[in-house]
Amino acid sequence: MTRLTPYLLIAFVTSIAMLDAQIAITRLLSYRFFYHYVFFVVSLAQLGLAGAGALIYWKQKWIGKPSLLGKSLVIMSLSLLLTLAIYVLFSPTPNLSFAKTDPLTSLPYLIVISLGMVAFNFAGGVVLTLLFTEFRQHIGRLYAADLVGAAVGCVLSVWLMWQLGPPSAILIAALIPLAGAYLVWRYCEPEYDAKQLLEKGGAIVAALLIVVGLISPTYLDPNLGHGVKERIIRTEWTHISRVDATRESRYVIDGDASTDVYENELFANAFPEYVLVKPRPSVAIIGVGAGPDLWAALRHRAADVLAVDINPTILKWDQNDDSHTNGGIFNRPYVTVIQGEGRHAIQSTERRFDLLVMHAIDTWTASSQGAYSLTENFLYTTEAVRTYWNRLDDEGVMSIRRWLFEPPRENLRLFTTVLAGLKEEGVSNPEQHIVVVVPPGVALGQRMAYLLFSKAPFEHQRLQRLDSYLQANGFSYLYRPGTRLDTFFTQYVNADSRESFAANYPYLISPARDENPFFFIFQLPWEHSKLPAHFRSLYSDSANVLFYCLLVLITLTAVILGPPLWAKRKDIATEQRLITSMLYFGAIGAGFMGVELAVVQIMTLLLGHPTYALSVVIMGLLAFAGLGSVVMQRLPLQLVDMVLFAGVLLIAGLAFTLLPLVHTILDIGFVARIAITLAILLVVGMVLGMPFVGGIRTLGEDREHAVAWAWACNGAASVIGSNVFMIIMVFAGSRIALLWASAAYVIAFLTRRRLAG
Repeated sequence: MTRLTPYLLIAFVTSIAMLDAQIAITRLLSYRFFYHYVFFVVSLAQLGLAGAGALIYWKQKWIGKPSLLGKSLVIMSLSLLLTLAIYVLFSPTPNLSFAKTDPLTSLPYLIVISLGMVAFNFAGGVVLTLLFTEFRQHIGRLYAADLVGAAVGCVLSVWLMWQLGPPSAILIAALIPLAGAYLVWRYCEPEYDAKQLLEKGGAIVAALLIVVGLISPTYLDPNLGHGVKERIIRTEWTHISRVDATRESRYVIDGDASTDVYENELFANAFPEYVLVKPRPSVAIIGVGAGPDLWAALRHRAADVLAVDINPTILKWDQNDDSHTNGGIFNRPYVTVIQGEGRHAIQSTERRFDLLVMHAIDTWTASSQGAYSLTENFLYTTEAVRTYWNRLDDEGVMSIRRWLFEPPRENLRLFTTVLAGLKEEGVSNPEQHIVVVVPPGVALGQRMAYLLFSKAPFEHQRLQRLDSYLQANGFSYLYRPGTRLDTFFTQYVNADSRESFAANYPYLISPARDENPFFFIFQLPWEHSKLPAHFRSLYSDSANVLFYCLLVLITLTAVILGPPLWAKRKDIATEQRLITSMLYFGAIGAGFMGVELAVVQIMTLLLGHPTYALSVVIMGLLAFAGLGSVVMQRLPLQLVDMVLFAGVLLIAGLAFTLLPLVHTILDIGFVARIAITLAILLVVGMVLGMPFVGGIRTLGEDREHAVAWAWACNGAASVIGSNVFMIIMVFAGSRIALLWASAAYVIAFLTRRRLAG
């Protein structure tokens, strides 16, 4: 074993642990909080990396001391175990829905969890910063070990959560740094040091706690001590979601979204869509859940049914554990069950349907990866409408049920999205193809409306049948072709300028598109929401939290980088390249995050599942970036400018070509889609992995303190950049985000020569 090998392994296992923990913690928190608060916690936690770089820059005498590596690795393990203990023992009592908690009343809990993850990442950052500074002449290989380890950690986390559940994945993440500590004691500190007794004692305690946790995972349930636990008869927690069965054939997904085979009784068993289609229709159900819409299809004598759901746990229970409760409807010969994302499943089939049903499907399972999936919903976009349209038979109908609210938000935005989608598909008078109806009374505390659109215009005969049904069942129209109603839907259609109508409406109702699929953001952050707490946390806070988080991150970054800047102010005054380093390494850190976030979101559409996008994109991007860093170590330093310029052009090209490419190849096989994704990531990752190593080499191998400062600036900019780019994606779309990422690399290009002095 060469002198460098154990240090490469230490960097590798450190990054594995950090990515495993980061991804697994999002799944843990998504059970208690809506996913935008998970983004808040993970973003704060990442500041630990920047803090480590700043501290090593400040305390330069620590560089070259292997003893700090062992201590930091043990602290990583203990801090993660402490975070997990806090998560379980102090988990707040749910007060929004089944297991969801109001984050504002649980703010101390979230802050403590964040601090625990900050400590974990800080300790890991100390390890990596010490290695980068001590062996800066081998920065390409070390940075590659870091990035490849992160890629492995991403895949490992998904696999561990799939096999053992998220709590056990956290325990494994706490175990991995102990392997790194062993490498330090075995190969990096050959002489006996009495102070190691404390470190090794801590490692033994951590290992024992991990073993106990793996043997008894039931004690890692956040529902311990809460009444929720007594209401659960069955639970399965995977990389996709946590599903709790509160009784047979009634399931709660991630503590909030529920599905019940009998839930249509709450809506008076109303199914106006079947009045508009031919007898014995061919039906496809997007988000079949426990089967209420499947029951309805069978009761209306459907000839065949395609039942799609993204959640494998629910489908397994539907077809096996609870088949006696649901009447075995999922196992009937004319029912085809597909596990997958709804839009992708419909896009991939060549069948045509008389009826498509999508009732109150939110795909929170898809979005619950929080900071990593970053996709609100691809089911409600103009491109999705065009997909559904092309899978309808000549007079086929699609039925979509969404919350109405007063004044309308969800249904009105859905209405504008469908109109835009049909127009883009070439339909001459899309207004003639849509009706919107609302049932009587109040369901679940809020009214829900049905939007129905047809492949053929709604002619007089079909509208008469629907009129009779609505009158008999107490329904009313919100929009009917050819009828002038005093509703916002009719006002929108008849407006002189629909764009002006949407701009002046009190909520965001512009059409949602694949480029900007945040369908459920209905108001700007500074606008006050009058919704109840549960709905406010989901609909309004998702935008607000991003801005709150950005303010906190900027403040904490100033706190982290301020003291080293002040302590080293004389150095900065005499060496202007430290300020240039902030611009250069900050630009490539923020730009890299912008590319990563946008590509993960877009590839979720291509791969059909956010978990696939998460694992494939982050793994591929980091692994190929690691390869690029190794290559950059061997290339002439003069080529750094060319690499940066290539990065600018490549990212700008992605902004205009990636999403159209995805739309073109959605129909090809899954393996081919994976291969194309990896081919794209190979090019992108290679190019984006080079500038960091090129920048470190530009600073010079004799300036170890500058390496620590560069790492701190890169880490801080990555955290703030992820937040800024998320805001850009929500309010402007992925294309604009990629263009701004390209602009960040322009800044790096312009500052690289100044960095060289």
